[in-house]
Amino acid sequence: MQASAYYGGSAGLIKRVADSLQLKSGPFGTPVELFEANAQYHKNGVSFRMLGTMVKIPDAFEINRAYANNTPSMMVGGYAELGYDLFHLLQPGSHKNFTVFARQEFMDLNYRIPSNGIKNGINKKNYTVFGFTFKPVSGVVVKADYVLRKTNERNEDLIVTPFPQQLPYYTSNGFLNIGIGYSF
Repeated sequence: MQASAYYGGSAGLIKRVADSLQLKSGPFGTPVELFEANAQYHKNGVSFRMLGTMVKIPDAFEINRAYANNTPSMMVGGYAELGYDLFHLLQPGSHKNFTVFARQEFMDLNYRIPSNGIKNGINKKNYTVFGFTFKPVSGVVVKADYVLRKTNERNEDLIVTPFPQQLPYYTSNGFLNIGIGYSF
């Protein structure tokens, strides 16, 4: 299990410029707060992982007023994954690993929006992932998965210069991913 936190300024401006934009300057001015916690469990072929994170931007209203960039005041996300190593069942004690897994991920980059911001459905995402990881020898991995990505509808008010032949926006897409890795 692990947890972490961060607190620091985000303006990165000299005091005169920050004052003209009505933002706080300095190392903790116009702050960003980040919180994260995760846990992992591996035993008898079973693996479980989960992670949750939250980002808070207390001065999002002031940032939006200064830059008109639709900064959220809070973003959240996380995932949970469950897997099982089939070699643990078929060849106990083997150094090979063939783990089948399923994972659910979510993120909402517009979880909280200040009153001068605009919510956009494409920033709320859910991913469902199924796949396998094969480790034939130490340091080598072959991985394949299928990802079903879902979002909410996009906010048409945020399309400033629409293309005359606007391409369709799909709220659900599926992707097959295949990868090979080597750790040396």
